[in-house]
Amino acid sequence: ERFSPNVILRPVYQETILPNLCYVGGIGEISYWLQLKGVFDALDLPYPLIQVRTSILWIDPILSKKIEKVSLVLEDLFKDISKVKKWYLQEFAADEVDFTSLDVKIDVLKDSIIDKITQIDVNLEQYAQAEAVKLTKQLDAIKEKLVKTVKQRHDNAMKSIDQIYDKLFPNGGMQERTLNLFSLCSDGKVASKLEYLYSAIDPFDPDFIIIRE
Repeated sequence: ERFSPNVILRPVYQETILPNLCYVGGIGEISYWLQLKGVFDALDLPYPLIQVRTSILWIDPILSKKIEKVSLVLEDLFKDISKVKKWYLQEFAADEVDFTSLDVKIDVLKDSIIDKITQIDVNLEQYAQAEAVKLTKQLDAIKEKLVKTVKQRHDNAMKSIDQIYDKLFPNGGMQERTLNLFSLCSDGKVASKLEYLYSAIDPFDPDFIIIRE
């Protein structure tokens, strides 16, 4: 009479007013239901069966293409985003900007050019050295261009990964908490989408359902 039960004791009030054989709820709801078993026992109130409701992750065609473009698989989507980004860079960026073997070949080529020129005319050694410097500068410019291109491409990949996670886990939470069904029905076929969802859901299957268009 003196204290408002608010959300904490809502299950107790709910089962007193309208008893249930089974309560189906989300993971967050189930977590505080499980804390109240002792309260139900103290009140001699029947404690219902507890069932976690089905959770669905919906991947539309646009998002599916983004996932494929950055070479991710479904299992990757449930890893920490920082680990996914680190894996991507190690997998695709490390070798692309490594010019070690190329530099060795270039040095051999420059030495060969200088040797060839001086063999023909020893007085052209200074000229040969100057041309080798020009060649080095040209190759450095090429490498700089390649590094810039690789960096830009992977920056785009990092942004794509951010977009994928923002779409699938808005604000770090479950997609189903914010996704509106009508956003999946750009073609206006709401009934067919509902039927598809209905056929995909099994209330007694504890697995997390992923629907990929």
